[in-house]
Amino acid sequence: MYVISSTTPVRTRGGIPMKLVELRCDSAQDIPLTPPACWEMGSIAWDIGAGVFYGLNSDREWVSQSGDGTVLAPAEEESADPA
Repeated sequence: MYVISSTTPVRTRGGIPMKLVELRCDSAQDIPLTPPACWEMGSIAWDIGAGVFYGLNSDREWVSQSGDGTVLAPAEEESADPA
């Protein structure tokens, strides 16, 4: 589960009002990997369980701010046929 703790309007892009968003999450698994188009680069998500912050980059990826370079990505799907 995540909660938006604050939003700050920053500009309009292509007619869409863009905003910086701050999220609080139980874990990194709760961070939306496909953020809404109106969330601006620089938005942050706090993984409360691990105490780690993630920042939204211009490629719309959540990057750990702990310095380890971790980028959140969907889990790889397991093959239905383990051949």
